[in-house]
Amino acid sequence: MPQEPDSQPHWFVADVKPNIEKTIVDALSKKGIASYFPVQKTVALSGDKKAKVITTPISPGVLYIRCTEEQRKYILHLGLHILRFVGDGHGRPKIIADSDMDEYIHQLDIRNEV
Repeated sequence: MPQEPDSQPHWFVADVKPNIEKTIVDALSKKGIASYFPVQKTVALSGDKKAKVITTPISPGVLYIRCTEEQRKYILHLGLHILRFVGDGHGRPKIIADSDMDEYIHQLDIRNEV
């Protein structure tokens, strides 16, 4: 018997308070909810001309969260500074296909190999 669509986990895009994305990722992980915060590694020269690898957010204030519809509603009430889930233009949260997220994560992993 197939599961109801709301009971299956999907990837959603969430707008969150900037600069606390990692804190939100950690809090969701403790609750067993997967999330992804895309970052990029870049090489910067410090004042003494030494190369240093730094990690910066690709889209500050944006997280990808994999959860069920019930979990999504629960997450909004956790007080984690999740401002909203990005909509699809029809009053529903936009769902990102697993294959699209897998490809996005894979491409960032390749780019970040330093």
